[in-house]
Amino acid sequence: MFGPMPAHGLYVRHAKNLEVSNFEVAAIAEDARPAFAFMDVQGLDLSNLGSPKPGAGVPVITLRDVDNFSIKGSAHVPDTTTDGVSRRDL
Repeated sequence: MFGPMPAHGLYVRHAKNLEVSNFEVAAIAEDARPAFAFMDVQGLDLSNLGSPKPGAGVPVITLRDVDNFSIKGSAHVPDTTTDGVSRRDL
């Protein structure tokens, strides 16, 4: 309906004060897209996310124009906190 999405698991854009915890993405086959993509999000707190190990050069998370970001205790991604990021792949 919307064409190819930028993530094979969870894609969020134009959101405010989003908290995601204990969320796991499983894939039948390897995917060239990140498991999670967040665009234009103000306030993003992630914890205990699970995903398949990505292929070479594929990030687990893509961030675009995200303010007040935090992630902890998640597979394949180091604990990270930042006030704002225009573009970052983790």
